[in-house]
Amino acid sequence: IKVVQCAVPDRTILAYFFGTSLSYFFDINIDCMKQAIAFDILGNDRLLVLVQTSHSKGVIKELYYDSSSKQGAENIICEIDIPSSFDGDIFGETLSKMMQIAPADNYALIVGGHSTAWLPNIPASGGTPFKVGYGYRPNWSPAIGAEITRTIGENNVKLNIEDFAAGLSATNQVFDWIYFDVCFMSSIEASYALRNNT
Repeated sequence: IKVVQCAVPDRTILAYFFGTSLSYFFDINIDCMKQAIAFDILGNDRLLVLVQTSHSKGVIKELYYDSSSKQGAENIICEIDIPSSFDGDIFGETLSKMMQIAPADNYALIVGGHSTAWLPNIPASGGTPFKVGYGYRPNWSPAIGAEITRTIGENNVKLNIEDFAAGLSATNQVFDWIYFDVCFMSSIEASYALRNNT
């Protein structure tokens, strides 16, 4: 890991984009961030982005204001391996690596990806689908082959919400704020699971 030396920023913003199926949209998000940074809005803050380049690889980039071109720019800091046995511990370790690259007094987090939020988990091995309803009439059940519920991420980078929260806690940081560009993460149930992380 290459540690970029500079004055300790007031805040480092970490952006963690889960998976590859939304890469097109993650690229748009990064372009929009750079357009905003072109107004020199970061001040003494830093912005690191982790984006997966494949199911097993990712890159950590820094987005910054380039004073010579007066544009938002990016610099690839390092490549990382995404293990097939991804879990909350590995998520926390990855965030901690990003914090080592850009140490700060405070941290904030942007998360992008898929999510099914707070609904109970259905075992990958099958089992009885969870149904919400009154009496005998279910009013929700997942479609066959649908994403497992109560998760964030996709494929080999899918975490139960509690494991996501544990990964955040493993950094020993309480985040100033967490912004989700993730379906269903604005529910009170998901927010409650993250109550100790921000």
